[in-house]
Order: sequence, then structure tokens, then C-alpha cells
Amino acid sequence: MSVDAITKKIISDAQAEVQRIKAEVAKKVGKIQADEQQRVAAIEKEAQEEAGRRSADRKKKDLATAELDLRKAFLAQKQDLIQQVFDKALKRLVALRGEQYRRFIAELLLRAVEVGDEQVIFSSSDSHKVGEEVLEEINARLAKEGKKGGLRLVKEDRDLQGGFILRRGKMEVNCSLQALFSTVREDLEPEVSEILFS
Repeated sequence: MSVDAITKKIISDAQAEVQRIKAEVAKKVGKIQADEQQRVAAIEKEAQEEAGRRSADRKKKDLATAELDLRKAFLAQKQDLIQQVFDKALKRLVALRGEQYRRFIAELLLRAVEVGDEQVIFSSSDSHKVGEEVLEEINARLAKEGKKGGLRLVKEDRDLQGGFILRRGKMEVNCSLQALFSTVREDLEPEVSEILFS
């Protein structure tokens, strides 16, 4: 599975999640807005009662603070929902099985290899799902492309949800699914936000 296909899959997963959580988003946003509007109304009432004792500047400051708090609460809720979408998309990708997942890991591995004699450290789940057969296939493809074709599997415990670490000498390239999501998140977050909150 190519990186473009991964990106499309992430967007597709996000759109599927949108339908499920849109009602939840509307409910939460509505509650936040209602709570904050009550708070703004209470502050405004208090400011009106103290109008004789306080200046107009104080009232403006209280209202501005309440509006800022409302914006902060709304932004925090938006960020939380966006995080939920990415977390669920990552879980779905990690949960993939079979040939589709093996093809995806193979494509990712081919793109990450520079020389062809690197060591590959799979996540514990991927060492069972992917394993030696993929390395043999990738080594054959690398050899056809004029690279060394000598990738070696190394058994190490790494805290990865999926994917692999590619090591050559002292240099390591993190190709875990968490790292992949971190890389594409910055580009995809505006699109996910637009889908969730348009």
C-alpha cells in the first residue's frame, strides 16, 4: 500500500468517523456553548448590578475574559475530537491483517531503504504478521533495483504499535505507524478539522 493510499485511507477513515461523532460533537459543542453563555450572562448581570460602582472598562474586561474562556474551551474540545479521529485511524491501521497489511509494510520498507543492507526491527505485532517472507520479497526487489538486497531481521523489543525501525550502523530511521501518523498529521489536521467542524 503506497503512502498516497495510506493518506487516502486515513482521510477515508476520518470521514467514516465523522459521521459517527458528528452528533457527539454537536452535543458537546452545544453544551459547552450553553454553559459558557450562562456564565457570560451571569457575569453580564453582575456587571450591570455593579455598574454604579464599577467603570465600563471593568465590564468590558469581564466580558472579554468570559469570551476568551469560551473560545479556549471550544478549542480544547475541537483538539480532543481531532485527536480521537487520529487515534482511531491509527488503531484501525494497526488492526489490519493479511495480505493488505503485508503489502503496506513492504511498500513502506521499500521507500525507507537506502542501501539494502540495513537491519529491520519490526514491532512485536508485525514480526508475527509480516516476518521473514516480506524481507525475502523486499531483498529480491532491491536486488532487481540494483541495491544490495541484504536486509536482515533483528529481534529487539521496541515500544511500537506497528511498523518497524530501520537501522544501518548507529543510524536508525523510525518507520513506526506512530511516526508515520505524526508526519502526516500536520498536513491532514486542517482537512480533518474541516470535515468535523464545517
